[in-house]
Amino acid sequence: MRRNVGLKRWGVQAAVVALLLPLTAGAAEAEALPSGRSAAESRATIDDVAQRVKSRWGVEIDRAAYQVKDIDGDAWVLPRGADIDVTHETRPDGSRQVSFSMTADSLPAGSGPPAGTGTGAGVRQDGTAWYTPFCAARIGDQHGVGWMDKCTQYGRITYLDSVTTVMKMWASCGALDGGPDFWEVDECYVENRWDPGQAVWADYQPRSTVPLSNCGDIPLSVSSGPFSLGTVIRTCEKLVPTPGAHPPNFKATWIGDSYWGTDVRETGFLIAYRVNNPNAPVRGPGDAWGYVYSECNPPPQIIDQCDWF
Repeated sequence: MRRNVGLKRWGVQAAVVALLLPLTAGAAEAEALPSGRSAAESRATIDDVAQRVKSRWGVEIDRAAYQVKDIDGDAWVLPRGADIDVTHETRPDGSRQVSFSMTADSLPAGSGPPAGTGTGAGVRQDGTAWYTPFCAARIGDQHGVGWMDKCTQYGRITYLDSVTTVMKMWASCGALDGGPDFWEVDECYVENRWDPGQAVWADYQPRSTVPLSNCGDIPLSVSSGPFSLGTVIRTCEKLVPTPGAHPPNFKATWIGDSYWGTDVRETGFLIAYRVNNPNAPVRGPGDAWGYVYSECNPPPQIIDQCDWF
């Protein structure tokens, strides 16, 4: 991973003094992590992810179902055997986007309910049988600007003869602490993908764009029969939902500015749907997530100004 030892590590006062230094992403090469890591180091990295997920979202991951991979000098925590595709692209406005996708057939066993109408194994809460979430943590870009932790969790509500599948997909993201100066993260998104004609909507949240004048909680809730469940996204600036062309495809995008490592943002959604074929799998062919990052200008520039304060 490429790094600058620059203004983000010096702090705001030094940054103001040194505004005109010609630093760009990837201007200096940092010491790479070792190509291999001990079992104890891997366990510690996975434990750290598990504790973050438990602390913020109140759910447990199966630590034994994860592995640590050194990718571009970063320690990525991934489900064992997960098939993850990574793409990098430059958008017409010059910003960069890094995108990730993970196929459903490579997910950990027990992370989603089986086909059919049986409730299977799960943690029952408020009328919903929740299944073990699966996550990908500290995923990053080739310039070392940003990071992202993403999780997905499926559940099932059974009421009378009706079975409703619920899905939570969420992510934390932002600028990497100590990353390159004059670069920031502008967007991050999570998205589930299904083939057409497999399901119908029962409910979804958020329903519309949620602007925030500051930072705060965005409550999400869905219902089926007499049961309802909810979660909270804690973020800033704006959360934009995009229902797909066919249910239950859904995408939620945070849009704003994350410049410092403390500028942590969240995005996510909560959906409920019913499959057309009760014997079909209740989850889609895969998940996608990613973020957008770009160069920004130090004050007193007024176009794409770095959001320092």
